[in-house]
Order: sequence, then C-alpha cells, then structure tokens
Amino acid sequence: MNSYFSIRLLLLLIILYGFIFHFNVIESYFWTNIGFISLAKYLVNETDNVNDPSVAIDQLSHATLKHDKNIHAWRGLGVAFTNQKDNQQALSAWQNANISGDWLIQKGNQYRWLKQYDEAMNWYTLSTELEPAWGDGWYYIGDIYASQGDWEKALEFYQTAISKIEHYQHDVTISNIECNIGWLYHWIKVRHDSDKALEHYNIAISYDDFSTDGAKANCYFKRAELFLWRFEQPENAVQDYSMVLELEHDNVRVMATQQLAHYMASHDLKQTESDLLNILEIYPDNVWGYWRLGDIYRLSGQKDKAIIMYQSGLIIDPQNRQLQTWLKNLQP
Repeated sequence: MNSYFSIRLLLLLIILYGFIFHFNVIESYFWTNIGFISLAKYLVNETDNVNDPSVAIDQLSHATLKHDKNIHAWRGLGVAFTNQKDNQQALSAWQNANISGDWLIQKGNQYRWLKQYDEAMNWYTLSTELEPAWGDGWYYIGDIYASQGDWEKALEFYQTAISKIEHYQHDVTISNIECNIGWLYHWIKVRHDSDKALEHYNIAISYDDFSTDGAKANCYFKRAELFLWRFEQPENAVQDYSMVLELEHDNVRVMATQQLAHYMASHDLKQTESDLLNILEIYPDNVWGYWRLGDIYRLSGQKDKAIIMYQSGLIIDPQNRQLQTWLKNLQP
C-alpha cells in the first residue's frame, strides 16, 4: 500500500511540476508580448508616458525570470538595453540567449541600407564586442567611415578587419578589404601613395576571394587606372582592362579607355581610331567613346578633331567638368 501511495504522490508531483512549468512558460510569453508592445511604443514615441525603455526592460526581465530559455524575451531585452545606452547589459542578455554576432550584423546592415549610419555603427560595434574575433563588424564600420570621408578612421578599421583574417561570416573577404585599402592610398589626397596602393591591389587580386564578380572587376579596374595614370605603364593597364571586360562585357568606359591605353603603348593611331569608331557605332549614346577618341586626337596633335569629339561628348553629358576643361584648354 505504501508503495502504491508513493507512486501516486510522485505522479501528482510530476503533474503539478508540469502544470507550474507550463504556466510559467505561458506567463513568460505573455510578459514578452507586453514588453514588446512597450518597447515598440517607446521606439515610435506613440505615447507621452512611455518616454524611456525602462518599462519594457522590467516586463521583459520578468519574462526571462519566468522562463530563462525564452530567447525572444532575451533578444528584446538586449534591444531595450541598447536604447538605454547600456551595451554591457544588452550583450549579457544576448549571450544568455546564445545569440551570435550574426544577428547584430544583420541589424546593422538594415540600418545602413536605410542610411541611418549612426544606428548602423552602433549595431556593428556591438557585434565586435559580442564576437571580438570576427572581422565583419570592423569592415562595415570602415565602409561607413569611408562613405563619410573619414579616411583615417576607415583605414584603421579596415586594417583591424584584416587582422581577423580567419573569421568572416558574411560577404566580407580579404580581397574586398585589401582593394578598399588600395583605393584609399590611390585616390584620397591625404593618403596619396601609389606604391602602397599597388601593393594592396596586388594582394587583393592574388588572394582572389572577392565576394562578387563586380567587386573583382572593380579592383582590376582600379589597378588598371593606377598603371595608366600614375605609373604610366599602359601595357599593364591594357591587361587589367581585359580582365574587367571578361567579367563585364558591356562596360563601355573600360572598352574605350583600353583603346586609349593601347594607343599610349603602341602609338598606332590608325588601329586605335578604327577600334574607337567601332565602339561609337555600337554605343552612340555613351559619352566614353567620344571622350577617349578626343583624347587620342589630342595626344596625336589633331586639335580640331579633339574639339569635335569633346563637344559631341558634352551633348550627351553636358555637366561633365573634365570634358569642359579639356575643351576650354583646346579652344582659342
């Protein structure tokens, strides 16, 4: 008999525990929903009395106390803490839910696409704190600084991203970062260093892990421009332009500029003129054919023909300052 009653008591305790557990889970999700509503009201300023995220923090904290495996509550709690400028508490909440930096990076990307760069920067920074070994957040912060013209900061964050070479989770690659660094040394006045630019372009191209064909073509194009205009090595430029055209067959700028590089390397005016006229026949509404044919005529001393080509280019692109400058220099 004692054994019978013991079994019944045990079953009763199990049922009671299950009821309490499930009740706590249900209550936890109830407070999670209430907490999300309060957080949403705070974020959109829907009501005057919800003027800070502390209400949402209290409600979501209560949800986690009722059920500590409620990842939705932990995630929302982390967001609420970020709005209270308490990043350490936010990180602690996300760690309790085993949330990785991937989610934080996605949040940063969402804000960056909306051009809310300060908010994006905050999420990327949080990702670097949650996943200090990852390079993604550092790279994206560097991108934002570059887009804002803060070249020194951009270079600093790109170089930090490079140091995280083994840990990229998204479309961040060594080639992308090295090419961006090369661009900083190539184009930015405070950092003009053609040798450094070439060094980083070479690393990017030799590593060859570009995130897209477009990124790869872009890096070859930048190196070609460096060869052509800074190092005056048109033969090397021709090769890199060819690589771009393998990836972007209809890039008229590259087609036309490659012909300019051919002329600078060979001084074969007849062949270059013929090739550029063919480009103009196929792409009569693109400014680059006229522009580069004008350059060829200018370099070969045919001033009047150059003026006609630059004028033709300005019909298509009347605001082109470089064409305006060349035309002004050639006209009496």
